Amino acid sequence: MRLLFIIAFIGVQISAQTAVDTYYSSVNTESPTFISDLQSRIRLPYTKVSYDQYDETIIANYESRDTSGGRRAITCVYSGYVEAYTLPFKWIPGTAFSREHTWCQSWFPLKSATTSTEGSDQHHLFPVNQNSANIVRSNHPLGNVTTGTSTYLDAKYGKNPANQVVYEPRKNHKGDAARALLYMSIRYNGVAGNWTFDNLNNAILPSLSEAPQYVDSLLVWHKQDPPDKWEVERNDYIQSTQKNRNPFIDHPEYVNYINFNNHTKLSPLYAEEPDREVTEFSAIKNRTTVNLIWTNPSAGNQLPSGYLIIGYTKTDYFIPIDGETYNDDTDFSDGAVVLNVLYEEGKSVASFNHSDTSAGYYFQIFAYNGSGVSRNYLISGTTPTANGTLLLPVELTSFSAVVQNNNVLLEWRTATELNNRGFDLERKTIPNPSQEEGKSPNSPFEGKEWGWTKVGFVTGNGSSTSPHTYSFSDNNITPGKYRYRLRQIDIDGSSFYSHEVEVDLGAPAAFALEQNYPNPFNPTTILQYTVSSLPVGTVGKQFVTLKVFDMLGREVAVLVNGEKEPGVYRYELGIRNYELTSGVYFYQLKAGEFVQTKKMTILK
Repeated sequence: MRLLFIIAFIGVQISAQTAVDTYYSSVNTESPTFISDLQSRIRLPYTKVSYDQYDETIIANYESRDTSGGRRAITCVYSGYVEAYTLPFKWIPGTAFSREHTWCQSWFPLKSATTSTEGSDQHHLFPVNQNSANIVRSNHPLGNVTTGTSTYLDAKYGKNPANQVVYEPRKNHKGDAARALLYMSIRYNGVAGNWTFDNLNNAILPSLSEAPQYVDSLLVWHKQDPPDKWEVERNDYIQSTQKNRNPFIDHPEYVNYINFNNHTKLSPLYAEEPDREVTEFSAIKNRTTVNLIWTNPSAGNQLPSGYLIIGYTKTDYFIPIDGETYNDDTDFSDGAVVLNVLYEEGKSVASFNHSDTSAGYYFQIFAYNGSGVSRNYLISGTTPTANGTLLLPVELTSFSAVVQNNNVLLEWRTATELNNRGFDLERKTIPNPSQEEGKSPNSPFEGKEWGWTKVGFVTGNGSSTSPHTYSFSDNNITPGKYRYRLRQIDIDGSSFYSHEVEVDLGAPAAFALEQNYPNPFNPTTILQYTVSSLPVGTVGKQFVTLKVFDMLGREVAVLVNGEKEPGVYRYELGIRNYELTSGVYFYQLKAGEFVQTKKMTILK
């Protein structure tokens, strides 16, 4: 039996965006001064962190990680190469690593040194393998390699479709590299020379005999690899030391408002941004699916037209970009899922299949308005987040049974429900151990789910994150001891049992003979009967017989023949004990003037 009781799901509200909303309060994409306002925002406050302090700051506190044996590890962002080292960290030759300027130092318009502000800016510095990545990249622009010259792990060096030499970093660093280059262009243009891509491509790179650094390629990478949790938290760390942020990580849609070739403002058209997120967003994991529940916003100037749900098998997320749509992918086998759900009043459920009952799942839900290139995501404020790590669809917080005269009142309460069709109420009579008769040593009923009878059904509340209270009265019960349980049934027909509760209605007030279970049967069945204390005034035992007859009325077995105390009894009838063959039989209970007969069938 699987228990219905579960710990409440974890449904928390967190977002990397919340802490930085005020940072951009002076920036408005609709303003004609958007670009200059953005430049002012990221230039002050600003604290230069020495190029030589890169390893003592961001390497030590963010980009390296613990590993076994007290050592730490660092990853080459271009190739994926990982090296474990013993503290303190050292650049080559102590390790294979060096600091890489994403905007190459040779591209600096004023030919500034690494000790300059632009040379030390950590937003475009990254750790890379010196010999196999840094030297190979050299002064080359970044691009897509279609004709390879060499590869190192996930990095490529070769020629692009235009037969120009380019360097291609691994897939999950392409967006990071693109945003680093776009940041440098905006941050330093006009204060350290001409950092537009027109100047880079028409003056600087030709002087180095290099191909252009195509902005279009960077924009594609920016969209294909949007900002993720690692990049957002790296941005957080850099702000803690350098005091500024890369705005294209926090607000990836800002990229769409700037022509980076000449730094003129663009004016893309998007649908009105929703001004409300969902509430009560939660995830519940059962045996084969992860189910999400939320409450739709019911008020506001602009309701969403839909939601983008992002899920991972680790604590991760990405920030969606206005004007971009993300195809549905509900298969967790690659560690991530995406689902678009249209806003529909009254509908607030989504499901994903999974096959790993031990895994945890982590979700974010973004409200959006519009479709296609006009889609506008709500990414400011608190993005609803939920973790799904538990197993059952209904959280039962209480279940009790109370005797009221000859009735039993059952009450239970749920905290949350998901796809809950309802509850079967099941009852079982409890005989005393001394009242179990005829049991063979290897009884097939030992530990089995026999004897439970459905006594009612109560409809559930479907999917809900609010508490609900239920009740059911089992009326006119024969005195005796009973157990009750709930069978919670999902809409898909799967079910789970609650724990059992027990009640005692005192001594039986009437004789009774129950239908045998199972019926038909072979080789064993249970006959249950009740011995009453009636007639009134009778004290002590009653003389009882329980016999079996064939279709011709011939007595073929005497199961009980003697005095019995008032109570509920069960007799386990085995056909081998009485040499009974297949066919129809009758069993009869007699006690004083009480006589009752029922039919049973033995299978071949």
